[in-house]
Amino acid sequence: MSDTKSLPVIFLFSITANTGDPEPVVIPRGDGNLTVVTVMSGTFAGPSIKGRVLPIAGGDWISVRGDGSMRLDVRIVLETDDKEMIYMTYGGVGIATKDGGLSLRTTPQFETASTKYAYLNSIQAVAAGSVAPGTVTYDVYELQ
Repeated sequence: MSDTKSLPVIFLFSITANTGDPEPVVIPRGDGNLTVVTVMSGTFAGPSIKGRVLPIAGGDWISVRGDGSMRLDVRIVLETDDKEMIYMTYGGVGIATKDGGLSLRTTPQFETASTKYAYLNSIQAVAAGSVAPGTVTYDVYELQ
């Protein structure tokens, strides 16, 4: 028996969200700060779904802790290329990498009234991502 376990997943899509405009708002706290990052555009694509991040009030409320780790709280609206709406939320953790970047791990959930994409309502997803200037990118997987 192997000591290594793997998590069974199915790739759903990759998403890139644009976060550069407007500038993030930083609210100081005693043990870190709260940074509010607006997400106003982006795209996503996978084998069975693709579209864009709608330019509405979406964003990430990032709690930066005293140890430098981050708690993520994200809410965005996706519009598929066939005009279906999907509300995507996720929490997660961000940590600084040795090369000065950020490593992000999240747990997306979805809500939609679309019959075509209704399967998303009953799954738990996981995602791994990173940050570049003005963007955040994730690969999103369905847990089996």
